[in-house]
Amino acid sequence: MAPYPAGAVILLRMTTPFERPAVLELRTEPAFRRLNRETMHDEALPLAFLNGIAVAMGLFNLMLFGMLRRKLYLLYAIAILALVLYQVIETGAAWTMLWPHLALRDDWPPYASWVLYFALIVAFTREFLELPRVAPLADKILIGVLAVLAIESALYLLAPDLLVTLASSTSRTRR
Repeated sequence: MAPYPAGAVILLRMTTPFERPAVLELRTEPAFRRLNRETMHDEALPLAFLNGIAVAMGLFNLMLFGMLRRKLYLLYAIAILALVLYQVIETGAAWTMLWPHLALRDDWPPYASWVLYFALIVAFTREFLELPRVAPLADKILIGVLAVLAIESALYLLAPDLLVTLASSTSRTRR
């Protein structure tokens, strides 16, 4: 006799303060094992391969920075490693391997790593294209965009509820 009646209905209510939708799937054990194998083959191994290449590129550029002392290589290396960090966080590997016991909000590590990557790749681009010398106006615009991103990021990371409150209050005043 099964521990539950055939055709049983499970009711579950799930709430979250975060913007990401939560997906809940119930599977039988054989279906779960099959999905695990398929996910490993179709997603995890190719991502691990690509992340391995990116880490090798980052380490190579760190080596170039060590030998040539050009800031360009350091910026590129750290930007690539920040991108790998973002992917590791997004796939969930960071939560299980890097910081399994930290009580972090699940919305700010991917956001912070993406902002870090964006800021570093912009700094690399400025250095690589020599924007301050070649296109000073474009450089000033890019720095302005980075400043807005930095302010918004600091607000989001330090006071995330403040932004939600401001957004909802402005939408109410428009009605």
